[in-house]
Amino acid sequence: MATPVSIGNFITEIISNRGGPSNPTLYEFTVAPSATSSIKESMKGFGIEWDQELRFLNYLNNEIQIPGITFQNSEVRQFQKGIPVKMASSKIYNEMDMTFICDVSSLPYRFFRAWIDFVGNVEPDAEKFYDATNKRSFGVSALRFYDEYVCDFTIKKLEKYKNDEVLNVVLVKAWPYSVASIPMSHASQNGLVKLSVSMYYEYAKPTYNKVTPSPA
Repeated sequence: MATPVSIGNFITEIISNRGGPSNPTLYEFTVAPSATSSIKESMKGFGIEWDQELRFLNYLNNEIQIPGITFQNSEVRQFQKGIPVKMASSKIYNEMDMTFICDVSSLPYRFFRAWIDFVGNVEPDAEKFYDATNKRSFGVSALRFYDEYVCDFTIKKLEKYKNDEVLNVVLVKAWPYSVASIPMSHASQNGLVKLSVSMYYEYAKPTYNKVTPSPA
């Protein structure tokens, strides 16, 4: 016989035995270039210290998504019955979107714009496209090789208990394909300046750790 759901049962089974509901504010992310990539060194030319800025970007992150997964299907009709049956045909990993709060240095914009410029092989101090404001030039050539600009992007879902990295999702060979426009308005004097970034990746690789419900 099924046990009816009550507040007492919920407290016992979910909070006491399983640690309670997950907290959506407990997470962090890391970004690891390949061993042969020169992206860290290249971004120094744009004033970006990779490891240090990633730490600050975690503080400035407003929202991030653990991407979903979808199966495309092929419709097959059963012989002599005409009943449509949907069968799995290919796996699709959804794109990953995230939003950052911009600080006064516009770090999220500078970081991801520099990454996208790295993809496009735009380098500071080249001989074309002089920037009179910042007194430096930019040169443009062919796009970089794929393995140079992709990184493993890891999202770590944390909890307030022991073994608190309960879920790690690695987005393998991720790279930003879109840095959205930044809306600003005189009517939003008390608002925040936010930046949205979208990333492609090849596939997502999750790992799960056992939760220890007793507080650390």
